[in-house]
Amino acid sequence: MSDLATDKYLSERDNLVAIARSIVKDHAVAEDLVQESWFRWIGASYPLDRSGPILKKIVANLCIDWHRRQARERKRDTEFLSASVNDDAPATEQLVMARQELRLVIQALSKQPKKNILALRLYCIDGLTYREIGAKLGVSHVSAFKMVAKALASAAAALET
Repeated sequence: MSDLATDKYLSERDNLVAIARSIVKDHAVAEDLVQESWFRWIGASYPLDRSGPILKKIVANLCIDWHRRQARERKRDTEFLSASVNDDAPATEQLVMARQELRLVIQALSKQPKKNILALRLYCIDGLTYREIGAKLGVSHVSAFKMVAKALASAAAALET
């Protein structure tokens, strides 16, 4: 680009910064956007006699793009913060404690007879009734109840220590 183009840009620069600052409300950002307008203007080889209106349009478009980018970033940050501060999401300390309790329960249940563990699974996970558990395991519904109760009692006792 010629010295004439640079002179045209420099003659418009203060006005361009004022326009950008009125749109973005930040002098440093306005300076950056005006600098960017220079690179875009020289890169596109616009006619020198239309430098004023073209540079103003480039600056205005850059300011609009800046506002859109800021809005996207605020939305992304808000979504991130709301997800990370969500009350339903467990804290790291809670996760560590839950894992320790799970280990204790697994150790306690590993000492139970296999039928008791199966009865507990059928009751708690599969949602079967005591009659259905009894039929599946070939025992009475009272025995099924006792098997589930023993497994639950051992898990509860492990958590109390």
